[in-house]
Amino acid sequence: AVRYEDYSDFGTNTSWKLSARYDFTDAFAIRGAASTGFRAPSLQQQYFTSTSILYIDNIPYETGTYPATSPVARALGAEPLKAETSDNYALGVGIRRGAFEPTVAGYKIDVTDRIVLSETLTGNPTAAPGTNARVIYDLLSPLGATAARFFINGVDTETVGGDVVARYRIVDEQ
Repeated sequence: AVRYEDYSDFGTNTSWKLSARYDFTDAFAIRGAASTGFRAPSLQQQYFTSTSILYIDNIPYETGTYPATSPVARALGAEPLKAETSDNYALGVGIRRGAFEPTVAGYKIDVTDRIVLSETLTGNPTAAPGTNARVIYDLLSPLGATAARFFINGVDTETVGGDVVARYRIVDEQ
């Protein structure tokens, strides 16, 4: 299957899925699937702004969370968010022995450009001029904040797992 998506505020994507199952006998089958995925940044990840107090080493910081495209986040090194993409794989077997039907399956999911919050960047009014801590303080103090963070495409993840399911039919199907 092929899926085409057109986001009015984020662009387009084409993803695909291929799956198959083969019954070697009435008692044994194998199945597999491969696919790609796409997740556009949410509205909150693209446009959310808030200020709250975060404690870092028991010191309170008025921390602003800014959109990656805001002037503040851009000045701190943020780039516009990209979509998360994924590659997904699964393989499994099933056995039928009378009323007993166990299945075993494994999967792997690779996500690229997962969206997460950046580290909290803190400012310091007593830092030497030109240092990162002083530049951050000078940038944020007019906004009533002493620290900042923003959403970034910061992590690639790999998830590998499996499952075992066993079913026993008590009532014979007629």
